[in-house]
Amino acid sequence: MTDLLPDVHEGTVMTKQEKLEFLMNVKLRVSRGGASEELMEIKRASFDAKNLDKHWEYKDGNITVRSKCWLLRWCLDTRDTDIMRNCQRVWNAIFDKDFESVATTVGRDFIEECVRRKWAIL
Repeated sequence: MTDLLPDVHEGTVMTKQEKLEFLMNVKLRVSRGGASEELMEIKRASFDAKNLDKHWEYKDGNITVRSKCWLLRWCLDTRDTDIMRNCQRVWNAIFDKDFESVATTVGRDFIEECVRRKWAIL
């Protein structure tokens, strides 16, 4: 849990802007192609890997916040535990901050809003 921001430990609520900045600072630990390959290995009909180019956006040397939230939402989706676990595994393999600490830091509501709205394309 050392990846959490200090104000999360103190119970202070983060603003949307702080959450966006936090997610912008979550970096790939593998190449862009390597990240895409990991995602393509999740073989389930309900997982949207076939539309990866629609959801997996790369801008200014990093995966966009909206794309990170898209994957985080799959990591939290309990309708299919195999997909959920595979997405968590992929997140932890490709990003420098673990899934659990990132999801705890930004929260499910923020993740859902980020995926639904266009304001988070950064």
